[in-house]
Amino acid sequence: MEGRLQLSAGRDSNPLETVSETLPEGEETEHDFFYRIQGESEFTLRSQASNRRLGLSMRGFLERYDRLPREARAQAETRLQGDLPLGSRGALLRFDAGWRARTYPDSTQRNFQRSWGSLRSRFKLGPRGALQPRIELWSQDYDRTRERDQIGTDFELAYELAVRRNLSATLGLEVGGIRFQRKSLQVEKRDGKSTVTLGPDQRDDHRLVRIGARYLSRMLVQLEYGFRSHRSNSIGSSFRRHEVRWLLSRSLPWGWSGQAYGSLESTTYTDEDLADLIVIRVGEEEEASDDNNVFALQVGRPLLEGWRLQVRHSWYRNESLLVGDYYEKRVWTFALSWESAGFTGF
Repeated sequence: MEGRLQLSAGRDSNPLETVSETLPEGEETEHDFFYRIQGESEFTLRSQASNRRLGLSMRGFLERYDRLPREARAQAETRLQGDLPLGSRGALLRFDAGWRARTYPDSTQRNFQRSWGSLRSRFKLGPRGALQPRIELWSQDYDRTRERDQIGTDFELAYELAVRRNLSATLGLEVGGIRFQRKSLQVEKRDGKSTVTLGPDQRDDHRLVRIGARYLSRMLVQLEYGFRSHRSNSIGSSFRRHEVRWLLSRSLPWGWSGQAYGSLESTTYTDEDLADLIVIRVGEEEEASDDNNVFALQVGRPLLEGWRLQVRHSWYRNESLLVGDYYEKRVWTFALSWESAGFTGF
């Protein structure tokens, strides 16, 4: 069994996720300092002869703010992964199942738990390519009802091509859907005015086309572009989005290593009546989803055996609970971690 323990502290320029445009003139967003303890462990069984692998990982963190106790949070996650060979031509089947929960000890309406299971495989196709199908089933629950609040399915078919020895490219198409255990929001026009009423349960569907490249030599460079089309029967949930994600990693002088990573999104909502309405999302939805726009710089350096120092600066521009409005914040993090010799992390 391998593991890692990390202690970190930092400064969050906007922990309340306030949209600056909503503040009175002369006021600024409130900042605060935070402290976090995070632990990870993993147990892996391997069979070199048959290329089989089974791994179990667990991780979690506790985070507290100095002056804003309502923003304290805790998260736990457990994950089971495995690789199984298929046939004698190098095909591989990988399964992944997990559960994640986050809670705000002093705050309601932002607790959630998520569970998932996925299967993906890899088949050689062509002299330098591989076909990579994937299917995933997931659910998300906010503990307000007995039913699961969201149930989603995703299916992707991707093709990876080794362009050169150090360069590969990937093209993928993903389709999926989400079924909500809540009523959709419908627009009703009366006397020239638009009002919001409740309709049938919300149903969303999406398509994602992505293209990416990966270069590995003295540095690692990953770049991906995607175009997502999301359709919904609920006002405020249909959109088109351009997505760009990147990662650069390389060694630096004097034993340091550095990474630059992030994502940028440009979203256009397609509901015609949205400009005349105010649509506010449920709090847990935004907390459980990924960040919209992130740019992070990180450097790290090993100290004594097993110990490592890390410094990271992150800039965020995420959508608030109000559809179409964004908040910004910067986060400085200083971390000291210890990890066992064979720790790799999932």
